[in-house]
Amino acid sequence: MKSAADHLWMHFTRMAAYVDAPVPTKAKGDGAYIWDTNGKRYLDGLSGLFVVQVGHGRRELAQAAAK
Repeated sequence: MKSAADHLWMHFTRMAAYVDAPVPTKAKGDGAYIWDTNGKRYLDGLSGLFVVQVGHGRRELAQAAAK
């Protein structure tokens, strides 16, 4: 669990898992990775459930949606 907590963003994690540490806050995303407010990078292994397998930070998709 420690290795996963150190490297993966766990969408469905029970917040009790963070008893000894604050819950990380997402700051930005790019492709399959996200960064927390401390600059730590995580592999967003479940991003496909929420970002339709195209990844985070796709400006061209935001521009197409805005049109």
